[in-house]
Amino acid sequence: MKYGIELRGLDKVIKTTQRIEGGDAVLAQALYAEATTILNESKKIVPVATGNLRASGRVEPPVTGKGKASIEITYGGAAAPYALYVHEIPTDSGGRWGTGMSHASGKSFKFLEIPVMAHKDKFVDGVRARVNQLLSGR
Repeated sequence: MKYGIELRGLDKVIKTTQRIEGGDAVLAQALYAEATTILNESKKIVPVATGNLRASGRVEPPVTGKGKASIEITYGGAAAPYALYVHEIPTDSGGRWGTGMSHASGKSFKFLEIPVMAHKDKFVDGVRARVNQLLSGR
């Protein structure tokens, strides 16, 4: 399952980095860092039975160029169907699937969607700030 969001204002950051030599690499680094922030927040609330699901969380390498940019935050790897099941179906406090609204204390189904939506409105600002920081260090 893929879930995507379009980020307002990212097109302006892309245009800025396109005018700079090595801009795609700077943009990719900024995207990766910002997405890693979201992944780290997600790992705080991902349900843990064996730890395999939490350990499978990763940020895929960004794709930049030709005026576009994308990044993926994923869970599951070979166990992607399991990750989807845990993400989408709540359990009760006894771990019974489909009977409640949350997993163990402090853990949650929608463990990736919640931090993505929480960071959605500030993601572009974070990328922009990281791009500026990276460019100023050149």
